[in-house]
Amino acid sequence: MKRNVLMIAVAIIALSSCNKDTIKDVNGGYSIDFRVSTQTRASEVTTANLAAFNVTAIDGSDKNYFTDVLFSKSGDFFISNPEYYWPGTGDLAFYAYAPVTLSGVYINNTSKVVSGFTPSASIANQQDFVVATATGNKTKNETDGVQLTFKHKLAQVAIHAKNANTAYNYYIKGVKIANVVSKGDFNFSPAEGAPEWTYGDTPSIASYFIEYTNPMSVPLGISGTNLMCSVSADENDAEVLDYSVGNAMLIPQQLTKWDKTSKTGSYLAVLAKVETVGGSIVYPKDASTSGSEYDWLLVPIDTKWEAGNRYVYTLDFTEGAGFDESGEEVLGGPVKFKMDVEPWDETSTAEIVAANFLGKWEIQKVETWRTPDPGYTLSDEWPAHAVYTGDDLDDHLKMDQNHKKIEVISESKYITYPDDKDPIEYDYSISGKLFVTSYIANGYEQPMSFLIRESSADSYQFYFAVKNSQYYLESVYYYKKVDEFTSTVE
Repeated sequence: MKRNVLMIAVAIIALSSCNKDTIKDVNGGYSIDFRVSTQTRASEVTTANLAAFNVTAIDGSDKNYFTDVLFSKSGDFFISNPEYYWPGTGDLAFYAYAPVTLSGVYINNTSKVVSGFTPSASIANQQDFVVATATGNKTKNETDGVQLTFKHKLAQVAIHAKNANTAYNYYIKGVKIANVVSKGDFNFSPAEGAPEWTYGDTPSIASYFIEYTNPMSVPLGISGTNLMCSVSADENDAEVLDYSVGNAMLIPQQLTKWDKTSKTGSYLAVLAKVETVGGSIVYPKDASTSGSEYDWLLVPIDTKWEAGNRYVYTLDFTEGAGFDESGEEVLGGPVKFKMDVEPWDETSTAEIVAANFLGKWEIQKVETWRTPDPGYTLSDEWPAHAVYTGDDLDDHLKMDQNHKKIEVISESKYITYPDDKDPIEYDYSISGKLFVTSYIANGYEQPMSFLIRESSADSYQFYFAVKNSQYYLESVYYYKKVDEFTSTVE
């Protein structure tokens, strides 16, 4: 009886509050609810962190059954408040989207668009945009809910950098993705052959920046360093890299390469200072007179960004430094770059949750980069870039000797097994892609954060970066799940 009274009250509220919505043939059974998944391995919107979305439902007579209704997570399902109930007969077509703060959403029998979508001007504030469509009815979905599979409708863009030329040091103070379409209309159901995204006759163009508080040095080595972060220093002047900024989330589009004559078109850029190892400033050329230590180095791009793909540009400064803003080449040649395209595909990797890490792990490999502060000379004892495996780990894995063998015993505790020492228990937690440990040193807790780069059922990698008084140190640690610990790392 209580359920029926609630159902009647919901119907009255819905009819009186929104004249666009039509309630008819209301069924006195279960309310409409959804089960969701996402086609993703990114940290922006996942099946695990999607908390709410908006839904419009259209009935068989092309009337809006409800419009832009908020559905929030409740256990394994998403439900609305007030609840909407299934009509006695007929299908409902559902159009769902997140984030729920989107404006310009028009979904009815003639239009199913998000008009004037614009990414935030700040990369750190840009949000993933996901949509899902489905059809359901009382007979098929009343008990188990409607399955919604959300798909990413933006392109994710990241900039990495590397340098294997020992004659030059590169210091980066920021990154820029320049002259790209910044506003578009998204169509949930475009006509056959028509695009999902359109930009108008005169597209809006914008550039997106990240600028650091402190500079980052590009390590000497063969692997790229992720520049999509903030860089600051702690009280000991140690470098602190914060990757919560995340990658850019931008409108899919065909880019037109920047032209150095007309100064139009798209490019990537880094706010950089280039020095010889002896400390002589190569770029900016007029640093001594302009008072500015950093200026933009440009790399033209003409990629076609497609929805649901991650584009990782690794800029290689080994043989050149790109163009300055006037179109002149710096160091005599353009920057070469490699572009990796990765689909957001949930099947390609496990979601990063604590339960995935239960078991025994052994370290397999460590890749380490060391880049000096200005005026510091690298010794031959520890190369600027090195890969350590097997017995080499005993000599070179100094900071993490305790972490060669790990047993994760719960979703908040793990044990390490140092050689010839008693086991040590640690607390940990996982938030997004950060593997966070804490331990007691000198009588107080010291938290440490590690960026998990990849993870699966039997392997994972994490990235660690620190700056001491003499050099920058970056490392990637590779672990593999094992049945029993072995005496040596293979």
